[in-house]
Amino acid sequence: MHFKAPNFGKWMIEQDKAAMLHFIYNSRVVSVLVCHDVQEGNFVLQVPYFPPVESIEDYKLNSERCR
Repeated sequence: MHFKAPNFGKWMIEQDKAAMLHFIYNSRVVSVLVCHDVQEGNFVLQVPYFPPVESIEDYKLNSERCR
Protein backbone atom coordinates (compact mmCIF):
# COMPACT_ATOMS: atom_id res chain seq x y z
CA MET A 1 0.00 0.00 0.00
CA HIS A 2 1.51 3.30 -1.08
CA PHE A 3 0.73 6.37 1.01
CA LYS A 4 2.03 9.83 1.75
CA ALA A 5 2.29 11.05 5.34
CA PRO A 6 4.50 14.17 5.55
CA ASN A 7 3.81 14.63 9.27
CA PHE A 8 4.86 11.06 9.98
CA GLY A 9 8.07 11.59 8.00
CA LYS A 10 8.76 14.77 9.96
CA TRP A 11 8.16 12.93 13.24
CA MET A 12 10.55 10.15 12.19
CA ILE A 13 13.28 12.72 11.51
CA GLU A 14 12.64 14.56 14.80
CA GLN A 15 12.74 11.31 16.80
CA ASP A 16 15.82 10.06 14.95
CA LYS A 17 13.78 7.07 13.70
CA ALA A 18 14.36 7.60 9.98
CA ALA A 19 15.40 4.35 8.34
CA MET A 20 14.63 2.72 5.03
CA LEU A 21 12.95 -0.39 6.50
CA HIS A 22 10.81 -0.84 9.59
CA PHE A 23 9.56 -4.33 10.46
CA ILE A 24 6.18 -4.34 12.20
CA TYR A 25 5.07 -7.40 14.15
CA ASN A 26 2.09 -7.43 16.50
CA SER A 27 -1.18 -9.28 17.07
CA ARG A 28 -2.97 -7.33 14.30
CA VAL A 29 -0.42 -7.15 11.49
CA VAL A 30 2.90 -8.37 10.18
CA SER A 31 4.37 -5.95 7.67
CA VAL A 32 7.34 -4.01 6.40
CA LEU A 33 7.23 -0.22 6.18
CA VAL A 34 9.49 1.01 3.38
CA CYS A 35 10.47 4.66 3.55
CA HIS A 36 11.10 5.91 0.02
CA ASP A 37 11.47 9.60 0.93
CA VAL A 38 11.23 10.54 4.60
CA GLN A 39 11.29 14.29 3.93
CA GLU A 40 8.35 14.03 1.53
CA GLY A 41 6.63 11.41 3.69
CA ASN A 42 6.50 8.85 0.89
CA PHE A 43 5.98 5.30 2.20
CA VAL A 44 4.98 1.81 1.10
CA LEU A 45 3.55 -0.68 3.57
CA GLN A 46 4.06 -4.26 2.44
CA VAL A 47 1.46 -6.55 4.00
CA PRO A 48 1.56 -10.22 3.04
CA TYR A 49 -1.56 -12.26 2.60
CA PHE A 50 -1.80 -15.97 3.27
CA PRO A 51 -3.72 -18.09 0.74
CA PRO A 52 -5.88 -20.15 1.07
CA VAL A 53 -6.93 -18.42 4.31
CA GLU A 54 -6.93 -15.00 2.59
CA SER A 55 -6.95 -13.71 -0.93
CA ILE A 56 -6.00 -10.44 -2.55
CA GLU A 57 -9.73 -9.79 -2.94
CA ASP A 58 -10.01 -9.60 0.86
CA TYR A 59 -7.97 -6.41 0.64
CA LYS A 60 -9.37 -4.99 -2.60
CA LEU A 61 -12.96 -5.26 -1.38
CA ASN A 62 -12.32 -3.97 2.14
CA SER A 63 -10.55 -0.61 2.24
CA GLU A 64 -11.05 -0.48 6.01
CA ARG A 65 -8.85 -3.55 6.37
CA CYS A 66 -6.07 -1.67 4.59
CA ARG A 67 -6.44 1.30 6.94
